[in-house]
Amino acid sequence: MKILDPKESIQLTESDRKLAQESAALIEDSEPGTLVVQIGRRRVEMSETLASLIGASLKWAAEGRDLSVVPLDNEIGTQEAADLLGVSRPHLVKLLEEGALPHRKVGVQRRLLAGDVIAYKERERQARKKILAELAAEDERLQLNE
Repeated sequence: MKILDPKESIQLTESDRKLAQESAALIEDSEPGTLVVQIGRRRVEMSETLASLIGASLKWAAEGRDLSVVPLDNEIGTQEAADLLGVSRPHLVKLLEEGALPHRKVGVQRRLLAGDVIAYKERERQARKKILAELAAEDERLQLNE
């Protein structure tokens, strides 16, 4: 079996999604440290971390979500980073110029670490979550929901 290169993509069929759903459920219901994968005649016991990674990937595949496996130390371009963040490339460049994300220039091109982009996205998500909680608390305090 060929392992997918990170630059390649594949289309999942409906039967792939169904199998992914069943497999994810089996992993989720398994006892910690008990995931064993059989490949041909060989059996491999998976660590809890690997089982969790595989389970999450299968769950997302079952939901029909697009997946990408990218090492966090991979350098990516501004368009890839913008796509990861769900923003336009010009907006991303503005963020880079403001110093919101670390990057380096290679000639005229900017390069970012995938891990830095993902960390930024998580920080922004946490900040939005905090603001939403504050707004909900203020709403409750002012009793605007009645």
